[in-house]
Amino acid sequence: MKFGNGIAAVALVCAGSILATTASAAEVTIRFGTPVPEAQWIYQDQLKPWAERIEEESDGRIKVDLQPTGVFGQPAQYLELVENGILDAAWFVPGYSPGRFNRSSVMELPFQFTSGEAASQAYWQMYEEGHFGSEYDRVKPIALFMNKPYILFTTDRKIESLSDMRGLNIRAASRLIGQTIEAMGGTAIGMPVNEMAESIRLGVLDGTVFAYEAVKPFGIDGLVKEMNEIPIASLTHILIMSKRKYESMPEDLREIIDRNSGAEFSRALGESYDRADDHYREDFYESSAHNINAPSDQLIADMEEAVKPVVEGWLSERSRDGVDGQAILDRMQELAAELED
Repeated sequence: MKFGNGIAAVALVCAGSILATTASAAEVTIRFGTPVPEAQWIYQDQLKPWAERIEEESDGRIKVDLQPTGVFGQPAQYLELVENGILDAAWFVPGYSPGRFNRSSVMELPFQFTSGEAASQAYWQMYEEGHFGSEYDRVKPIALFMNKPYILFTTDRKIESLSDMRGLNIRAASRLIGQTIEAMGGTAIGMPVNEMAESIRLGVLDGTVFAYEAVKPFGIDGLVKEMNEIPIASLTHILIMSKRKYESMPEDLREIIDRNSGAEFSRALGESYDRADDHYREDFYESSAHNINAPSDQLIADMEEAVKPVVEGWLSERSRDGVDGQAILDRMQELAAELED
């Protein structure tokens, strides 16, 4: 009995040592908040593999505690939490912080891109070239990326001319998209995305500017019939890390973060949005309950003309800020022409 108890005691000590070693193996834990559920495709296809690469390349010295929405606070607060060092990293939507990313909002002007991949490449390059001033100085950017341009989903109206926009109440995903809807003749209504389906069901909304990949998750696939493929605008997204956290890490671990951040990761995130949107589009292409409507060249030309005041308004705002908005816009459009080829 004594001998057996001794073995048990040794086993307990060894087990405790193993657990202690495992628990202390990670020198750095990065608490990473996201605004999406764990089952969401970008969480599974991009963010989890990124976290696994960081852990593998650091031989376990870095642990990435990647969590879905709600675990580390509300997505609208992520920027503040990261800047204050309360959260180590996050996927943040700049639209939640109006007035903070004024220069970067050039990327969200209407009819600039047709793919998330090209837009994301341009977004990161614009950042690297310094066109966004100090907007990212208080964080460590991991990736700057954009979704495939949102299109216009309506309950029952096919958009074939600007006049078809009249009388439509459309949910706007951002301030600039709202201005774009108004410039095209519709009425923009801002509301949280989780209220959108019920508002369409009640007739408060006639449609929304949205993405194919998000239609079913937000429950509007049975509420909208007309998929008007007008590439209105993309939204900016940023993956950021606490600057304090990053700078506190050993140099070799910072190099691992750097190696897995930047232009290529931004491009991959944008390209994954393109793939997801194309994939989910197929569901509607094969559906007798939905119509996919390709816009005519004339409709696009008329809409581009109609939204010129939105661009001019953005330029005027930058001028009031003392910023050369035209130079920023010109460079973005140069990159769009180059990358969309």
